[in-house]
Amino acid sequence: MSDINITINNIWHDLQNPERASMADLAETINHSYAMRDAVLLSTVDDTLDRDTFARIVKDPHGTKDEMDNRLTRAYHHPDSIPRIRVQRIADGLAEEGARRHLAHPLASAAYLHWVLGDYQIAVDLANAALSVDANTSLASLVMSAICRGISWGR
Repeated sequence: MSDINITINNIWHDLQNPERASMADLAETINHSYAMRDAVLLSTVDDTLDRDTFARIVKDPHGTKDEMDNRLTRAYHHPDSIPRIRVQRIADGLAEEGARRHLAHPLASAAYLHWVLGDYQIAVDLANAALSVDANTSLASLVMSAICRGISWGR
């Protein structure tokens, strides 16, 4: 099994069991791979995403763009389908590890997930923390822009 498949399997397992996940490994991995970050975020808000689709998104982010867009749009328009406890656990774990390790992308990911949950002040604080680590963190800027414009998940 290749290193990427081992990483995918480990991260997938962590996402299925966030209360026992290695958030340190998850934070490190998404800090170095936008494709993994995006797959993690999608899997967190859409718990119908299966392991094979998760792997395809990580391995071929451009080829799976339409599927990601469709799944995110569906989750966005059906906010009651969001697995809130799971999202909260993963967001909090990423926030803690991102802050402890000074990693911008886990902080921005946690900000995004808190925006999904409607925790706007926490989302803003985490987005600002991400931007203080790396001012070019586009996901943190996107979260800030959405909140400043009054855009909320599912509304």
